[in-house]
Amino acid sequence: MKNFIVYRKRKNSHAQAQRRREIAQQELCVFSATLRFCVLLFLLARSLFAQGNGGALTFQGIDHYSLHSAASRAMGGVTIGVNQDAGLMFQNPAALHSITGIQAALGGLWFSQDLEQEQNYAPVRYYSNLSLLLEGLTARIPNPDTMLVGFTAQDTVQRPYDNIGPNWSRSKNHSKPLQALLAMPFSLGKIKMVAGIGAVNYADLNHYYQNNNVLSPNILSQRPLPTLRPGDDNPLPVNWSQTSRSRAGSLQGYGIALAGSVMKNVSLGFSGMILDGSSDDVEQEVTRGRLTFYSNAFRADSIYRRITKTGTSDFSGTEFTLSSILTGRFVSVGFSIKPPATITRNYSMQVATDTTGTPALSTIQG
Repeated sequence: MKNFIVYRKRKNSHAQAQRRREIAQQELCVFSATLRFCVLLFLLARSLFAQGNGGALTFQGIDHYSLHSAASRAMGGVTIGVNQDAGLMFQNPAALHSITGIQAALGGLWFSQDLEQEQNYAPVRYYSNLSLLLEGLTARIPNPDTMLVGFTAQDTVQRPYDNIGPNWSRSKNHSKPLQALLAMPFSLGKIKMVAGIGAVNYADLNHYYQNNNVLSPNILSQRPLPTLRPGDDNPLPVNWSQTSRSRAGSLQGYGIALAGSVMKNVSLGFSGMILDGSSDDVEQEVTRGRLTFYSNAFRADSIYRRITKTGTSDFSGTEFTLSSILTGRFVSVGFSIKPPATITRNYSMQVATDTTGTPALSTIQG
């Protein structure tokens, strides 16, 4: 009887273990499916930006900072907890302290960029045809019958004088060298230190923006204050144009880094870079017409004007970084500080203004 009970207990124990393995496999399958779904979402993610209103090229692209560590890129830009990586030399120089041998790093980057803009407008009170004009939909409206009683000039359909349309798209491939770094450990007395030197792509200056419906003044903007409704005896003229701007270039950084340990689990790091780079700049404004607004209607007139600016911009500056890492058995804590820095832009552009078919040339510098 006792042997029978022991046998049943062993049999039940085996069944429970089998059941636990099945549950673990099911949980693993669910986790794997969830992980694949999240990765797919990240791969399909797209950036959305609020629509701008034209504007000249100034410092666009300076904020396109480059990450030089492949491991840090894979971790979403995290620099603490990444060891044995010279690519962190200028983001978190204290991380160099984990390097135990001479390390050289060369890297490049290639990516494809797709940009597009789609404009949609809500009907504007008193000017119902304006949203259709800006969206390029007036071709769907037939001309009114001028023989009808009560027809006035305000009943005419205002149409564009070109086929530009409101939307645009642009695709381009980019490739660039990313880094050339060298790190080497050494000892200063009893203090272990690591020194590094390198040249990196500090920022990708490539930039492109286009707006096919730029209004000046921007009567559809509600900030800081909405535009007051004009009267028939005091109409409001508004310039309607297409603007585009593009910049191609990069900002390079050349510098050194030094890291060392001040305590058993505390490392400090410092880096400094000289920044230098240039870009090719192009700006263009094509006037599509002039809109004159009255109290209950508006009129579109054709105007020929094209302004093209081409030139170069030279950027220069410096950047310093101070960081520290406290390494624990299970958790590491650190900080990285970049003091305020100044980046200077010097530019020279040739301006071609065409209002008659023959452009007039001038030069601007700053």
